[in-house]
Amino acid sequence: GTAGGMLFGGYLASRFAAPERTVVICLFVSALMSVIIGAELVSATLIPTLFIVIGIGLGIAAPSRDLMIRSATPQGASGRVYGIVYSGIDLGASVGPLAFGILLDAGRPNWLFLGVAFIQCLIIFTAFRVAGSIPNRPAAAS
Repeated sequence: GTAGGMLFGGYLASRFAAPERTVVICLFVSALMSVIIGAELVSATLIPTLFIVIGIGLGIAAPSRDLMIRSATPQGASGRVYGIVYSGIDLGASVGPLAFGILLDAGRPNWLFLGVAFIQCLIIFTAFRVAGSIPNRPAAAS
């Protein structure tokens, strides 16, 4: 779902002037799907469908996230900023499985999905902060 979402997300990012809205909506939907799984509100047969929705949401958000980063980056600092941002993404990708693996070993798989939803909500908050720092453009909340 993520790869297809990125293709569609690239199209959306090229068409709309407020990438933070795309990021917030997609991450909210992905977080909501994670909460539904974590709260055990659906049968196990529907979980793969929710995984696909989560992947599509994350994929759609990615190109708009990159545009937000580019818009908020000071002139001449794009290499440093992208280096820091993607190092953070890589750090999360390497530490996340360890942290969530502990939850699985403890017999708490639902906490894993609630943790994913929490992290996605933190990313939404960060998107609002980044949008507010973009020069000559109001924040998404306004």
